[in-house]
Amino acid sequence: MINKAIIPAAGYGTRLLPITKILPKAMIPLLTKPALQYIVEELISAGINEIVIITGWKGEVIKEYYHSEPREMIDWLASLGKEEIIQYIKSLVPSKVNIMFKKQEVLDGLAGAIIIGSILTGNDHFVVSLGDNIIIEDKIGSLIKDMISIHETKNAAVTLAVAKIPMEMVEKFGVISYSKNFELNGVKIYEVIDLKEKPPADKAPSNLAIVGRYVLSPDSISYLRNAPIIKGELSETDAFKKMIEDGYKVYAVDLGEREWYDIGSIDEYIKASIHLAILRDVQIGDKLLKWMKEKFLKKEDSDE
Repeated sequence: MINKAIIPAAGYGTRLLPITKILPKAMIPLLTKPALQYIVEELISAGINEIVIITGWKGEVIKEYYHSEPREMIDWLASLGKEEIIQYIKSLVPSKVNIMFKKQEVLDGLAGAIIIGSILTGNDHFVVSLGDNIIIEDKIGSLIKDMISIHETKNAAVTLAVAKIPMEMVEKFGVISYSKNFELNGVKIYEVIDLKEKPPADKAPSNLAIVGRYVLSPDSISYLRNAPIIKGELSETDAFKKMIEDGYKVYAVDLGEREWYDIGSIDEYIKASIHLAILRDVQIGDKLLKWMKEKFLKKEDSDE
């Protein structure tokens, strides 16, 4: 059973300035949780208990969050008899879960981060979850569970997550080409034969964008090490293409009804925050929807 994961979280997050002047992008809050905490909880729910977080800019903030106990706060809560809050703080990372950190000294992309994280994964298959990609699903961790199941069942070298996007947006993402698609245990799967990084719409092989979740074999590490450098970053897309050429099996799991947000951009960050707020609690969601209707429908009426 796959139980190890790498979370790349080393970027500067300049599109979210000025808050990323003091916080790493992965620690920007979505409601009251850092974005990274959603990723960690998703992995834990999928059965992962060993995680290496690849840090960079302001990485000490991430380390402090996961490895430092807020003793002053806990003492104050204890003096007020707030034991349930203390237990909540301590439960953010279960004791059975081991979280490590490695710094990405040179920002050479996702492939570079995975190579650094391979110090944990060794000869095991492992999960990669991007620290700025939020998946909203009915059962937390179900996507990764599905991906691990497919990966193991099909003896895959690489298993990707993909989502359908409007064709005019493909130039912003990596997309796949596939030879066939099929279902397994109710999950739609594509057998990948090629990958294109940010192709123009008229040259895109599909509108299936690669989402920030992967399951990789240990064989992938050598391919990532030997990947070409494009714009200063090792190209994982070219590494996976070379694996396909060499006979390795690459599959993609469709997100289905799940929602996906790349919170590295302001609009997606806001959308994810609103979506989570509506889902978090029925009363909060109802109040928020009511407020939005009153505020913005009223404005539209007045503009007519």
